[in-house]
Amino acid sequence: MELLQLRFAVRDIVDALGTQARDGRSLMQSFERPLFGRPSLPGAVRLLENWWADQDAVTRRLYVHVALLILEEPQDPCAGVSAIGQHWLRDRYQHSRIAGWATVFDHAAADLLFVLTTELRRDSILELSERSRHWPPDLRKRWTYSVAVGATGGFVF
Repeated sequence: MELLQLRFAVRDIVDALGTQARDGRSLMQSFERPLFGRPSLPGAVRLLENWWADQDAVTRRLYVHVALLILEEPQDPCAGVSAIGQHWLRDRYQHSRIAGWATVFDHAAADLLFVLTTELRRDSILELSERSRHWPPDLRKRWTYSVAVGATGGFVF
């Protein structure tokens, strides 16, 4: 049962990676540019179900690899290590005028699921929240926390 739930989670994250972020670029670009230094495929306007079924095997493998990276247990925020850069959140939202805001989100920024709640459009976040009911309980909890922190920080709107 848990293996099937994990498969649903990977599929849903891949679908999210194939979706446009709020600024119109592909969500995958938040990962593919820092990890591989290259641009991504354009994202779909809305969260599609089984987006990966229409992709070639190499693209599917890349997206599954990144989805598994997102879903793995987050690093300790005190370690200062992140696959997409230690200060990805601060760099992305450096225009903020509130001093010290980034340090409040250190623990959340260590979890790559938080990238989804900061970058995806609200309708995609709501759709993923609905889909997450079929994920393993620990991933569902991490997703719920990421959405809550994103909403608190004003990222989810």
